[in-house]
Amino acid sequence: MGRVQRLGLGSYLAFMVGALVASLTVVLMLLVGWVSAADMKAAIARELSELAFQASDKLDRGLFERYREVQLLAERSLMADPAISLDAKRGQLQLMQRTYPTYAWIGVTDLQGRVMAASGGLLEGVDVSKRPWFQGAYRGIYLQDVHESVLLANLLPKNGNELQRFVDVAFPYRDAQGQFAGVVGAHLSWQWAKEVEASVLRPLASRNRVDTIIVSAKGVVLMGPAELIGKRINTESMQAAVKSKTGFSIEAWPDKRQYVVGYSRSQGHLSYPGLGWTVLVRQPVDEAYLPVHTLQRTIMLTGLSAALLFGLIGFLAARAITAPMHTIASAARALETGEVRSMKLQINQYHEIGKLAGALNALMRKLAHKDSAMRKMHRALEERVRLRDEELAKAVAALELNQAERVKAERAFRASQLRLATVTDNMPTAILYIDRQQRFRFANRTFLEWRNMTHQALIGKTVAEVLGQQGLDYAEIAGNVQTALSGQKVVFEVAREVAGATRHFEQTYIPDLSEERVAGFYVMVQDITDRKKAQEYFIHHANHDALTSLPNRSAFMDRLRMAMARSERNLRPLAVMFLDLNKFKAINDSLGHAAGDAVLIRFAQTLSQCVRKTDTVARLAGDEFIILAEELLGGDSDAVIVAEKIIAALLAQPALNAALGQISASIGIVMLRPGDSADDLLARADRAMYSAKKRGGNAWAMG
Repeated sequence: MGRVQRLGLGSYLAFMVGALVASLTVVLMLLVGWVSAADMKAAIARELSELAFQASDKLDRGLFERYREVQLLAERSLMADPAISLDAKRGQLQLMQRTYPTYAWIGVTDLQGRVMAASGGLLEGVDVSKRPWFQGAYRGIYLQDVHESVLLANLLPKNGNELQRFVDVAFPYRDAQGQFAGVVGAHLSWQWAKEVEASVLRPLASRNRVDTIIVSAKGVVLMGPAELIGKRINTESMQAAVKSKTGFSIEAWPDKRQYVVGYSRSQGHLSYPGLGWTVLVRQPVDEAYLPVHTLQRTIMLTGLSAALLFGLIGFLAARAITAPMHTIASAARALETGEVRSMKLQINQYHEIGKLAGALNALMRKLAHKDSAMRKMHRALEERVRLRDEELAKAVAALELNQAERVKAERAFRASQLRLATVTDNMPTAILYIDRQQRFRFANRTFLEWRNMTHQALIGKTVAEVLGQQGLDYAEIAGNVQTALSGQKVVFEVAREVAGATRHFEQTYIPDLSEERVAGFYVMVQDITDRKKAQEYFIHHANHDALTSLPNRSAFMDRLRMAMARSERNLRPLAVMFLDLNKFKAINDSLGHAAGDAVLIRFAQTLSQCVRKTDTVARLAGDEFIILAEELLGGDSDAVIVAEKIIAALLAQPALNAALGQISASIGIVMLRPGDSADDLLARADRAMYSAKKRGGNAWAMG
């Protein structure tokens, strides 16, 4: 105990500084290492989850493209037209297979399920009516999950000893009368899924033992390590994928190993409903977290080295800092005994020590002036109390005067308010005043009659309370109220249901700036229903053709420019189709203009029935019509389908008479190109239409 007492402040301070710095350094290093490790683990798991999502998304998008292609092929008249030879149909199927090698086999059957034409001639003449893809197509099930081929197992080339497996896509096609005529079916090679896996895992080429596992909706492994294929699994990640679609987990697998698993559940894409697959990307924990363990060891060694270094520096610094304090202690003892009246220390090692010596000297000087300062403060306080008494007396007198003036002002205000009510009650406009707290302070008779309210039931209520009683939403006008209370005039329109009909009102909010701040705002409400109806009538007739009620040239050009801007932003194809009735002048000359108008109306109705609701059909002039089709995922082939559908609809209509025959049209089709203007598109479509006209009635041509 005596030895501890003989230690000086310098030794204590050196020991404490060294220990504190060393402890703090180690704690901070460990904390940083732990946080960094946690962040790296989360980043690795999120990366695996993102890879699973990318693989799932690529699978969905790839199947969507094939799903849409087979659907469009089934909708084309080529399959059901008996006039087209089987060789031509087979050639179309083989062209499609060469374009997309993913198709292992494409075929078309008749109504009884016998293959009429197929790519490579495979299975032609074979009865496939018992196959699930044929039966499913008629029940509206257009997709069949991965399976081994029964009929094609020995006909298609094999990839080593690997089993041939396929995904089936099949759609029924219809004849000219709209009846089912057969099925268009395709087997997609499962090898395509492995190509998707390779493209997704390319960024992880430097990592070891990363597996991609594709699991069916029934939990059966479709692709992955050989020991898992065909087996049913029910891991935590599979259960989580059903709930949250995408994420990651750390879990044990049947091989007793821990894995970091990223998962993503297939959700389909656009019209493709998806097969309910789950994609898992897994890596053993020891392999996945190898960079984390390396980082932790590095941080630990660095932290320990830094702690030792800072402990030594703290020890040396503490000894140097405490040396000048011995000098101050000696001077303080002399001051205590009264030997000196001030401290005159000449210590220049540290600025703070010099300031301490100066402060002690200044303290002695201030004590001498303390009594004098206290007496001055006492006199100043007495003078302040006297002045406050005088000010209080003046304030009481002013208050009495203000009370009298207030009574006089209130009388004048009531008289003014009575005159205002007399004037406003006889106006057809609703007039209100709402204060800063959003309470009604004035309302004329017109407003009270509109709302079927009394003056007593309204005044003093807030706007939100009154609107709530009337079944209206305060949030609809809240923004305009705040704008008026900020000092800005607001004019806006609202629509209300009145006596079972929609009425339009124009509301004007005028801020009350009579005080230094906005005290409230005035409201004027006018019924503008008749004016709105007139505006809508003129706008409609300015943008629509009077005969067919279709958009006219002006409206079409506006829609075309907006559609072109959307197409450039979304990178989705856009088509313009220019249509002209053949022999229309002969129809007018032989049947009369009334019959010609009827033909134009029927033609407009036919066009509207042949396009989607999102497409635009317009009449340019005379017998010239035009169609704007957006979001053509199949490009110009989708536009051709629309043209053929229009021609088929015209051919299905009865003849006008023996001499004129049926209504026919020439169709020019153009696709939007980079740099095209709206006028460029119309000019190219017009030229394409004349090219189609040279081919005879009911023909189309691409421009």
